Amino acid sequence: MATDTSRISITAHYTGYVWYKNGLSTAGFATPMGRLAYYGLLPGDSLARKFIGSDLETQLLQRHLIIDHLLQQAIQQHGKIQVLELACGLSPRGHRFTRRFSAEQLKYVEADLPGMAKRKTELLRSVQSLSQQHYVRSCNILATEGPESLEALIENEFDQRLPLVVITEGLVNYFPYDLISPFWARLSQSLKPFTYGAYLTDMVSDDKQHNNSQWLNLGMQLLSVAARGKTALHFNGDESVKQGLQALGFKQVFVHDPVNYYSQLSIPVSKVAPSIRVVECV
Repeated sequence: MATDTSRISITAHYTGYVWYKNGLSTAGFATPMGRLAYYGLLPGDSLARKFIGSDLETQLLQRHLIIDHLLQQAIQQHGKIQVLELACGLSPRGHRFTRRFSAEQLKYVEADLPGMAKRKTELLRSVQSLSQQHYVRSCNILATEGPESLEALIENEFDQRLPLVVITEGLVNYFPYDLISPFWARLSQSLKPFTYGAYLTDMVSDDKQHNNSQWLNLGMQLLSVAARGKTALHFNGDESVKQGLQALGFKQVFVHDPVNYYSQLSIPVSKVAPSIRVVECV
């Protein structure tokens, strides 16, 4: 099935500008649409930070930097790893990591729908980041067969004798459970032949214990408008996330709360319990 997911592209522009504004990428990753979206949302984000205690930019930075931290840990633990970042959009992670780690330590493949994959290839070329170590391929995560399927991409681009880490960021909550859960199940199976296979993703779950749940619901509605489609909450709290993903084939699932990284990493701090989580599946 080749479901069109281009509706989320405006959020890719917005997040691309957030990374640039916070020193995580270069000007090449920032677009006029991203700048317009960023400053258009800035007044509302500032009010949210003041009166609610958290805001969209804070949560984006929390998830991005925690994923970076976990990826760096994997490189340090295994010596050399392969990375596949799906629905890469304007993510600067591959650009930054391939400047910090050599080809002997890291191979980084980004993937997205054909139009975005072409654009990202041109972007990486323009910032001198395109190489045999770091490149882009076309992939539709909902395609179950054919050259753009997840399975074909993993089979064609990666060595099963080396560890593979798959990343999705800012993606899964844009799909209803009946669309995203088959992808998770297929991914868990695709990682099994590797010496070490891991999946890193961010996720928002509908945890009623959070004192900011009403603001979470409002935020999801605003994201739905921005993305020109519905957003979805798949699980009810951290334990539900673990059980749900283990039922889809992942052996171990670790749910990382940004609160636990406030003293470890230079990440922005929310005044309320964060609704965002980074999930690590192995």
